[in-house]
Amino acid sequence: MKASIIFVFISFAVANFCESSAQSNLSVTLFQADSMLINGNLSAIAAKFEIDKASARIVQEKLFSNPAFAAEFATYTASLNKWLDVGPSGQKAFSLQKSIDIAGKRNLRIKIAQDQKKITEQQYYDIVRALRYQMHSDFFRLYYLNNIADSISSQLAKLGDLIDAFESQYAKGNISLKELTRLKTSYFDLSNNVTGIRAESNTIRQELNVLLGTEALVRPNPLASELDKSISITPNLETLKTIMLQSRPDIAAGEMSVTQAENIYRLQKQAAIPNLNTGGLYDQGGSYARNYYAITLGMELPFFNRNQGAIKEAQINVDQSKVLLQQTRIQAINELESTFNNLSILRQQLRSVGNQFESQLNELSRNSVENYLKKNISLLEFTDVFEAYNQSIISLNQLKINITNAYEELNYAVGQDVDR
Repeated sequence: MKASIIFVFISFAVANFCESSAQSNLSVTLFQADSMLINGNLSAIAAKFEIDKASARIVQEKLFSNPAFAAEFATYTASLNKWLDVGPSGQKAFSLQKSIDIAGKRNLRIKIAQDQKKITEQQYYDIVRALRYQMHSDFFRLYYLNNIADSISSQLAKLGDLIDAFESQYAKGNISLKELTRLKTSYFDLSNNVTGIRAESNTIRQELNVLLGTEALVRPNPLASELDKSISITPNLETLKTIMLQSRPDIAAGEMSVTQAENIYRLQKQAAIPNLNTGGLYDQGGSYARNYYAITLGMELPFFNRNQGAIKEAQINVDQSKVLLQQTRIQAINELESTFNNLSILRQQLRSVGNQFESQLNELSRNSVENYLKKNISLLEFTDVFEAYNQSIISLNQLKINITNAYEELNYAVGQDVDR
């Protein structure tokens, strides 16, 4: 009975530990990370509220203005010496007034609010575009840094076993202190490299966690297709320019800003036309006839203020928005050309290395250990090969980091994935 209780307790503890480990470690593909970014990034969620606020402003602009009601009651009638004579023979009056927009001003205000919502949506997409670029860059950088650390750690394990074996041989006087120290020096240098890489990985993982809105230990695990596309896809520059001008949210927001500025200009011109004030009036005893009913009409007379300043300002805003749009387009085209050329150069550098370079490095590393143990190569040759292998692994993965980062910069410049 006691053994059964202990078994159940141990099983429960192990289950809790496994569950806790599963919760604290999170292996994600790039596609899964994209989904987490949209649903979990607090900056994106906060920016999305701006769209809801813009929708609320449209609702507000569609509402008609409220009518104004006024009432008048006799306080003191001197000829009759009566206070508050508001009965059937006294005096009271009521009026109801309503301002009516004319010249299509209400519809223009609605259009301006709708324009603002479209601009806000594009601004949200632009924020997501920037966050997505940052997340993808961190995702792949962390992945390749982990590759570097894992590769060097495996070499460190081999070198550590070799040092352990040589420690016993040194104790027996079979090898020199110089040889043992040289191996330990190589081990120490590589260990420092791994420590630095792990520290950088922790910093990037912290940024990635904030971007994804999670506290779990994120470990990037991209699919082969997600890794290959940055190396294999070669889009046409002119095609990308066409796509970019249709896809970039900052360009779309600029175009909508021009439309909004033009609508504001039209509204300001229409605002020079006064609104019509209309309503009804009932006067019980204060008019030439008792129980007097009337319809009221009125408007401002635009003798002095014809909205000249606001119209001029709106016209300037139209011209300014067009200039800013042109600037955004020119800047976008230059960004695209620069990132496209940079990616092409980096891809050419990787092609010059060859597809088999990494496997060749691994084979060289294995052979160097075996040949050194067999005394086919000297200690100096072994450490040279060993250090060259690790430096090449670092350089190769850094090149892949640069390629994936340039590819993500290209996606950012285009405004969408170029492999879509």
